[in-house]
Amino acid sequence: MADAYAAPITQAVLADEAQHLNYGKQWLRQRFSAVAAAVESCALEAVPVALAMLQSLGDDLQAIGIDPSELVADFSETFRRALQSAGFSNRASQQLLSRAAARALG
Repeated sequence: MADAYAAPITQAVLADEAQHLNYGKQWLRQRFSAVAAAVESCALEAVPVALAMLQSLGDDLQAIGIDPSELVADFSETFRRALQSAGFSNRASQQLLSRAAARALG
């Protein structure tokens, strides 16, 4: 979506961030039992904030052709997969995401 000048810069930044995420994922996997409770606590705080941010952008997202509910669904699925890659089981990641989303609604 970026112009010819910004596209390679954007690609380089995204590749760099992907590398950082991979380092973090490996670190979490290696220490999962020691950090699981802290990750859960952070998720319970961060997900409601992220969902509120996405909700506040609803009108702007629609204006540029992005369905806000699809973006929330994509965010939720990506977050759930990230929890799994850090060491949470499929069920545990889904339950954690559900609890965090409930906090956002309540």
